[in-house]
Amino acid sequence: MRWRFLDSAGETLTTSDYEYVLREDPDGLHAYVAVGIDDMQKLRELADRLGVDLG
Repeated sequence: MRWRFLDSAGETLTTSDYEYVLREDPDGLHAYVAVGIDDMQKLRELADRLGVDLG
């Protein structure tokens, strides 16, 4: 799944891809695990573009 991170005006700041482990249980479909594929890289790039020091 691709998530979009938006600013307060609704403009896309960055996107990030995640994989989910889904399981259908007797009471319905549930997500049990979400794994960020590129989230750290994308958020670091965004911080650099915005001049934010992540330390």
